[in-house]
Order: sequence, then C-alpha cells, then structure tokens
Amino acid sequence: RSILNGVIGDYLVQQNNPLAIEMGFYHQNTLVLRHEDSASLNLHQMSVDGCLSNKVVVLLHGLTNLETIWDFDTHHSDDDCPTGDDNYGLRLQQDFGFTPLYLRYNTGLPIEENGRQFARLMDRLVTEYPVAIDEIVLVGFSMGGLLMRYAQKAAGESAFNWLERLTHCFYLGTPHEGSHLEKFGHMASAVVRAIPRPYISQWADWIDVRSEGIQDLKNGLAHLNDVAEVDAESTSPSGSFYLGANHYFVSGSLSPERNSLLNKWLGDSLVRHPSANPDTAPKGSQFAHFEGVPHIPLAHSNRVYQQIKAWLETGDTSVALVRYEVSNLELLNQQRDSIRSNDSRTTATNKALLAGAIDLLAVGYEKTVDAVESMHLFIAKEPHAVLQKIPVTRPVSEVVDATHTGISESIYRSVRLGGKFIHGASTLLKNS
Repeated sequence: RSILNGVIGDYLVQQNNPLAIEMGFYHQNTLVLRHEDSASLNLHQMSVDGCLSNKVVVLLHGLTNLETIWDFDTHHSDDDCPTGDDNYGLRLQQDFGFTPLYLRYNTGLPIEENGRQFARLMDRLVTEYPVAIDEIVLVGFSMGGLLMRYAQKAAGESAFNWLERLTHCFYLGTPHEGSHLEKFGHMASAVVRAIPRPYISQWADWIDVRSEGIQDLKNGLAHLNDVAEVDAESTSPSGSFYLGANHYFVSGSLSPERNSLLNKWLGDSLVRHPSANPDTAPKGSQFAHFEGVPHIPLAHSNRVYQQIKAWLETGDTSVALVRYEVSNLELLNQQRDSIRSNDSRTTATNKALLAGAIDLLAVGYEKTVDAVESMHLFIAKEPHAVLQKIPVTRPVSEVVDATHTGISESIYRSVRLGGKFIHGASTLLKNS
C-alpha cells in the first residue's frame, strides 16, 4: 500500500480511494494521532513503559516507505544490531529520554502539501500532548527531510508555536537539490513523447503516471533558496530552515572507496553528495558522509546513529529532561477504549481497502485496454495509409481498413465490459 501511494498517491486521493494513506503519527504500527481527525491523542500508545517526557523526536520516512524503514536489519553484520524492536527513535528514547513518534504519510502527494499537513499536525500534537513539550527533534529520511523543510516554512508563516521548541533537525540522504533518478525519468518521458509514432509516443503518458510527489524530487527544494539572505544572528522562521535550530546533513555512497566513479555519478544510488549537502544550508550546519552506506541503509545504520548521538551530546540545548509517569489505571482505560474502537472499525476498514483495490484494478484494466486498442489501430493503419496512395489498391484498401476498424472497435467494446463488471464488484463490496 505504501509503494502504491508513492507511485500514484495523488490519483488515489483525487478518486477518494480508501487505499490513500492519511497522514498520522504512529507508534509500533498503531495510530496515535491522525491529520484532521476528531479523535484525540492515543495516550496509551504514546506511553512507552508508562512514561512520557517533555522531549519529543519525530521521524519522517521517505518515498514509498512506512515507518518500518527505521527498523534495524539484524541480518547485516556491519550494524551488529540486537534482535527485536530497534530503531533510531527507540535508541533516542533510551539514550536521551525522547518520546518517539513516527510519521506515516502519502508520499505521492506534492511535497509542499505534505509539508503543510505535517506543520498542522505538529501544532495539534503540541496542543493535545498530555504534558508540556519543551523540545522537539526532527529526523527526516530522503523525502522526509524535504517535508521537514516545508513544515518549518509553513509553521513560520502560520506562527505555529511548535517551531520555537525545535532544537535539532537531521536530514538523512535528502535530495535538497533534486534526485538524478527522477531527472532521468523526466528526460525519458520527453524522449518517448517526441517519437513521431503515436503508438510509441503514447507510452509517455504511462511514464508520466508517476505521482506529483515523485516528480517533485526532480529539483528537490532548490527553488527555496531563501536562507542565504537571512541574518545569521536571527532566528527568523521565514525560511525553510528554522534558524533557531541546529541542522545536520548526512549523505552516503554506494562504494566504500572515497574516489570511486560510482559514487561520483550515482552517490548513494538515489541522491548525490552535493544534493544531500546543499549550499543553502544555514551557517553553522554540520555534515557527515558515510562511504559504503547506500541510500536505504541510511535510515537504519549503526554508524549513522552513532553520529546522530554524538551530535546531540554536543548540541547546543539547555532543555532539561523531565519524565512523567502515567497511572496504570489511566493507561488501562485508554487501552480498553482503544481495543473497542479498533475492533468495531477493523471489518469496515478491511472491506473499504479491498473495495479500493478492486476499483483500482478496474481502472488499470480499462487504461490497459485503451492503450492496446490505440496501439493496435495506429499500427494497422500504417500499411493502409500507403496502399491508399496507390490508385489500383485504394478501393480495396479503404474497404479492408473500414472493416478492420469496425470489427476491432466492436471487440474492444466487449473487452471493456470486463472493467464495468469489476467496478460493479467493488460497489457491491462497499455496500455489503
């Protein structure tokens, strides 16, 4: 589902398809707080071991990911990770007392839209959190880092007070100045569309089906070049980097060899070194590069975490940690309410998701039939176009062409009925 949202998430939202992911904070795969939802904060899930703190860390995943991208891979010996639940958020809780939250969002939506949603969700979090939040740390992987920047800009424009609590921002493998892979996709679409054969150029439409979120990665946030002109002594929130916080940039590479051509051209496979370490970074920012750590492992590498830990240990913050115990009775009541609510919604949710999948299958079926018919008719007409220029063959060619077109259109009309049957099955499931 997260991969589907990354590829066509904007389309799913436009079609009101239940497969579209709604933004929300999660902990251990359970919803804690959802964007524009009337439900209040799920205190039971927020309370790890019955304890909250005045410090919160929010982790934002990347394109097509879920919050599970942060989980350490125990199969890689270079990380030497213990078994069981282990990720940056839980380690930051253990080492510094931060209460971890993991953002889940539809990565196919425009980055700016997601950034503004995240800014509003953070505002709700500060308002509904059971204790005062004195410090906020953001950790963004890949696209998640771009959301962090847009959220900082949106929060400044809307005067959200959570921004004043922001002390540290970590950008891991973030394509601040764009991803070469999406630039290649954009170029491929332009080349295919320029081929003067309709049955070939039409496939550019299929290439362009990729979501606005993916297409936004072409240039990253290179257009938000608004920090360099801000007074370095000011903490003005007007830019996409809040100057009251410390900013840290992490990049990786495919090869462990420092001067490898592979690293120069491909970087960590998706993001090159200059893009992950932008010239627009605020004065005083810190940078770290990890040879031999590709893009995805940047989200769950022991080496990267040790760098994050070292930066936090030396970071400029005077916020003292305060832990708050939550009574067992309160937690028990929250848990019972949560179980009742989840049980009553599970069946309806599963039906809605299945109906959404069936409906999407129907759309894919219809689009495929349209593409095949178009390609078929275009190719079939090419020899007739030549034959109709010859006086001797023109009469026969015209009859054959018209007959073939009529038969083909009748066949494809019949084939399209399959799409209507699939749509009907989706409707029946929704109403059952």
